[in-house]
Amino acid sequence: MLKDIESVRSAMQEKQAAANSMRYVYKVRRHLIESDPGRYLTTVDDGQCIESWFLLNKDAKQLEVIMKGKLPAPGANLKQILSAEQCEVAVTLP
Repeated sequence: MLKDIESVRSAMQEKQAAANSMRYVYKVRRHLIESDPGRYLTTVDDGQCIESWFLLNKDAKQLEVIMKGKLPAPGANLKQILSAEQCEVAVTLP
């Protein structure tokens, strides 16, 4: 009985890991952080850096909409892409 529970648990963990790797935010997370580390990383008192998941998820979603689900080219200036889209939205609002 215990082996069955453990096998089900490990199967669920594998499926969750596979689902996470398919999410757009996981595919562009490193590129977003490299484009603007000061925005996405917070240094705490003991010197460790913590990722700001709210900003990463928000900007990844905006990037996904801008890029229509496609991944940006390596070396693309994501900061410029995101700021240009925000300027276009600001200009088109009444």
